[in-house]
Amino acid sequence: MENILLKDVPPAIITIVAIYILYRANQSLEKQIETLQKELSSLNKKIEQISTDFITKEEHYKDVSGWRGELNRLEDRIERVFERIVELIKLLEAKREK
Repeated sequence: MENILLKDVPPAIITIVAIYILYRANQSLEKQIETLQKELSSLNKKIEQISTDFITKEEHYKDVSGWRGELNRLEDRIERVFERIVELIKLLEAKREK
């Protein structure tokens, strides 16, 4: 069967398909290289900041504001749950008294 395929398909078409596949693979590889270069530069900046034991205000607030906000939201949710529990306990006590 391989002999039939090779006889039916001209070598030029095989070459064109091979070139196309290599071209697509090269494009994908270039995108991955660009992404890795961006990540490396970002990591290099962070390493430089850590090595100097100094973080710029922008980096500090960018990193810290996210988790502080999350903690504040979590605290609010916990307070609302406890307030609701207290309300339910009061309702149950009121029903028992009747």
